[in-house]
Amino acid sequence: MIFASLSLLLVALAAISNAEFTPTLFVDDLLDHVTVNHTWMEIGYVNLTDSEWTTVTTTVNSLNPNDAREMSVFMSLPEYGGQTATTGYPMVVKMNGRATRTGGGAYQFQARLVQPNDSFCPKIWWTPEPSPQIEIGWLIVEEGVYNISTSMLVFGSGEMTRDNTLPILKDDTPALYHAKYTMNYTTGCDESDPDAVCEFVEKVSDFQPVSVPYKTVTVTYSSTGWSHLGASNQIQTSINKVPDDPSKELWMNTRVRNVFVDRIVMMLAVHSVFVNETQDHFGPYNYNFTLYPNYADIHTPEVVSYFVWEKNLRLTCVEGLVMETSIQFPITDQSLQMDYFYDFEDIPGLFGMIGTLNSVGDTTSLRVFNRTRTSARFITQEDQCTDEEELHKTAESAFSMVVGKARNMLGDTQCFIAYNVQPCTYTIYLYDLFNDGWDNVELVVDTGAEVLKFTTSCGNKVVTFTSAACTFNAYMQTSDGGKPITWWENYWRYEHENTLTEDPNMVYIGDYDSTITVVRETVTFTDLANTRIEAKENKCEQCKVAPPPPKAVGPADGADGADGNGDGDGNAANGGVADLTAGNIAPAPPSGVGVAPDDAGAPQGTLQITGVEGPVDPDAAPAAATYTVSYALNAGGLTSAVDSIAFYRGAAGIVGPSMHSIDVTGLLTGFYITGSFVVAKADIDLWINGEIYIQVNTADHLTGEIRAQAVLPSDWVAWYVAEANGSGSGADDLTGDGYGKGNDDGSGKGNDDGSGKGNDDGSGKGNDDGKGKRGRKAKPVPVLIELFEEEGDGSWYNSSGTWSYPMTPKIAPIRRMLKPAPISAPAQSWWLDTSVAMFPDILMYPTYVIMTVDKTKQLHVGSLCPKRGVERCEERLPPHGEFVYRVMGKDPAGDDSWKFCGVTGYIGQELQFEMKKGKCVPISITNSYTLCTVNTKVSLTGSIVLAGVANDFSEIDSKVLENEVASMLVATTHVSINSWSVNADGNMDVTFQATVLAEKQGVDGTIRANVDTLVSTLQSNIETAFSSGAFLSSMETALAEYPQDEMSITKTTGAYLSSLEIVNIEYVEASTAIVERTPASLPSSTQATEETVAEEEGVSMVVTVCAIVGVVVAIAAVAVRARQTSTEHVHEILAVDSEHADSIPEFDLGLEHASAPKGLFFSSKDRF
Repeated sequence: MIFASLSLLLVALAAISNAEFTPTLFVDDLLDHVTVNHTWMEIGYVNLTDSEWTTVTTTVNSLNPNDAREMSVFMSLPEYGGQTATTGYPMVVKMNGRATRTGGGAYQFQARLVQPNDSFCPKIWWTPEPSPQIEIGWLIVEEGVYNISTSMLVFGSGEMTRDNTLPILKDDTPALYHAKYTMNYTTGCDESDPDAVCEFVEKVSDFQPVSVPYKTVTVTYSSTGWSHLGASNQIQTSINKVPDDPSKELWMNTRVRNVFVDRIVMMLAVHSVFVNETQDHFGPYNYNFTLYPNYADIHTPEVVSYFVWEKNLRLTCVEGLVMETSIQFPITDQSLQMDYFYDFEDIPGLFGMIGTLNSVGDTTSLRVFNRTRTSARFITQEDQCTDEEELHKTAESAFSMVVGKARNMLGDTQCFIAYNVQPCTYTIYLYDLFNDGWDNVELVVDTGAEVLKFTTSCGNKVVTFTSAACTFNAYMQTSDGGKPITWWENYWRYEHENTLTEDPNMVYIGDYDSTITVVRETVTFTDLANTRIEAKENKCEQCKVAPPPPKAVGPADGADGADGNGDGDGNAANGGVADLTAGNIAPAPPSGVGVAPDDAGAPQGTLQITGVEGPVDPDAAPAAATYTVSYALNAGGLTSAVDSIAFYRGAAGIVGPSMHSIDVTGLLTGFYITGSFVVAKADIDLWINGEIYIQVNTADHLTGEIRAQAVLPSDWVAWYVAEANGSGSGADDLTGDGYGKGNDDGSGKGNDDGSGKGNDDGSGKGNDDGKGKRGRKAKPVPVLIELFEEEGDGSWYNSSGTWSYPMTPKIAPIRRMLKPAPISAPAQSWWLDTSVAMFPDILMYPTYVIMTVDKTKQLHVGSLCPKRGVERCEERLPPHGEFVYRVMGKDPAGDDSWKFCGVTGYIGQELQFEMKKGKCVPISITNSYTLCTVNTKVSLTGSIVLAGVANDFSEIDSKVLENEVASMLVATTHVSINSWSVNADGNMDVTFQATVLAEKQGVDGTIRANVDTLVSTLQSNIETAFSSGAFLSSMETALAEYPQDEMSITKTTGAYLSSLEIVNIEYVEASTAIVERTPASLPSSTQATEETVAEEEGVSMVVTVCAIVGVVVAIAAVAVRARQTSTEHVHEILAVDSEHADSIPEFDLGLEHASAPKGLFFSSKDRF
């Protein structure tokens, strides 16, 4: 989390009840000789960059109430770069002048970050780049001398220059005597001697000599320059600029030489300068005098403020603030950790500086990193200008003051210090695996102070929020109170920053069922998304292998026994699946080969018996009968190329003889093959008894690498056993499955049991309709899904355990209303979305989903498992109804594709389709980018019958009727009257065309069923307007000023809608300007005044109808979503009953029932 500045003042003692706590200590102003009773210091936080000045305003208006004191500002150390001198640089915070009072009483100042300036360096080693925002603590205080918690604090300021810097040659080496300024503390603390300087109490130094390795020698430091006093300094002004470019700020800092009880000695430090006046080379001593005209010799003074304190100060305020000070030694280029005395609630502000001048040959700064709530680390670092080296080996001391709010601590001092409590800023990433947005799902975040709701309308999104209490609770819900739409695609990611230790941050991934609660460092959660690759739910489950492609003819007498796969063999692919692993090899598994699924990467395979036909010769003796068995076999992860594959006779654990060998030409370590072979009845009997197995032998394991006991489809086995017993069951349990032979369809001789005989041959053409007298509900039918991966590892599934950036589509929307096969839509272009954080690949690999048309329920889910380049999956669906097939996830290589319902598609596409009489009929294919970036324009044509009208229409007639139709339809872009004619009944038939905007009426037009519902609702509303008389009343009002004998429409005695039909659906990017229709202007009437006509022309008065439409359409809206973007795409609808529908490749199930007609067309007659 990043902390931003949000003021929560903690300065009022009255906020703490005397009954709870009474402070025992107070702050004394030693100059005014009074106890402080107003806010004299404020501490806050601000984010700074090095590209511009940032203005900071205090939240307190009562600082320095009498304007009697100067105000000094101190800035904390910026944390930037890594843990070594080569992974960062010495950055300083500069101010653009002293703080000034605003009109409202608050103080204001400007600050920015400044890097070592390269204006006078050769840019050999580095060139500065803009820094990111860095959080900086600030402290503004009334200068003076204070006694607080028995310790004295001195705040003062003065001017400093470098005008006594003298270059010399010492032992032929250039050196400098730098300017050192002494500032005496103020006077007035002693009432008996007002001119005496305020002094700290002398204390014996507790510093012990320290020996520090330096290059090839060891240096011992004594107590010289070391005492019990430390300081924080800050340059208040920015007067000296780069001469040739005043927009550049000079890197400038201060260092302390000594802190005495009555004065402080400091040096104004600037960064190094490369000067080459007389030499052809440069080096570490090439006039490294930090000189340029008026840089080392700075004659224009800068104002420097100082804050002197005693080390090991422990200040606790009743306002919640704590302050601690320390002196660290030795500080070099090797990091030194400083552990805080207090345990802070948040990362505290750290104010610090170098407190010695043991080495000044190169410009050196104190740099801080790894700041937590309990500690920080320091190094000293030199700049790069005259040399590349950045390591400051000389030991220096570091002064530090830490300010923040302690955990679970109530102070004993009434400090009157305003502390801007650091609110916690949190970041949560929203992900959508299909990239079409979160539909009606939203993330609710409750911070205690407010409830926020976030969603993403297209792709992924980053959301940030703050909490003053550093706590929040988050969960998902629907925005409309309905069922969540495609909730399985919606995830969030939260990374909790570890401010207690240097351990990595924790990342939490949640889904629709997850909750998370954060209270500062404590995180609790429920039902997080399972991202463990070893979890069972994250294992790639191989789909049910589909039968081989259809054959031209089936077995004798079995043609009518359909099973849904269209192959006429009377066998559905139900059961018959076996898994091949190394653990099944007899007599023992091969040495060194893992056993799937427990061992990652172990060889494995799947066998499915996809059909059994026979007996091949029905007239053969029972013992001589043979059967044709069809199979599909795939395998992957084999240790070497395939040597042989065969079906063998033998029970589990037995090594038996070969029954049938398979051609293995070209098979390597992974493959998918299909085939069939003839099996004798004796072997069928062995097979049913579990005594047939299949084994794959490889070059490295000639006696077997993976094996499985083969299994026949259970339904076929049931028929076979019944047939072998000589009679059927006469029951309904095999009805319509088509197993067996002859007209009785394998169910025996019972006439009316649902399979029957003669006409009742299993497909139900007779009275029993294939369902028997019981009227059983239609069984699900199989559909084929084919998955392809052209290159790579031969899978979609990714269980590598890696995390990566999600992908976002970047091309214009595409939605196609489908024509006859072959049909497809071009793949989208994708780019890695690095604007969000990484996400587990175990959740992002491509996955297909078949869902209900409202997209709230998953029916089937699957993927292409490892070591397979092709998968033919069988799923089962109801024989009637509309559904959506969608493939979500990430395909970096762009080589994944699929085929379903005769349509070829890619990752990030969805297919809307209908099951009609057991056949899969495609409706439209849509890219994910389209679903979140389009508006839907629905073109309609309709007919209205006006009773009592027999004369030709005038211009006024047609325009009034256009306005009335537009008013009833709501949110139209176009309405026109196309034709009118008198029918045989003497009434006027009027045809019109109109275009309505689905999203303007709260309807997600990308779902075809929603459009149908919308049109049906509009149709109902028009009928209501006609039947209620609102239509006629509105026309009378609009035409009241016109001569009645000049218009035909005024003779209308009644009206009804005879038809309303969708003729086109057009998808337009949401950023495209769509102009809604305005009422047509009516010609001026000679009977009306100009003013009256101006007021009423073109205005439709069907107010009641509009209200009805608005309410009903709102109810009809299935999904509401935000849209955005630009270009137009027009596509023609393939009607459900189109002549093309049956020409699309599909599963012909031989079922009779058609789906109920959809509300696309309405016709009515004889209303009057």
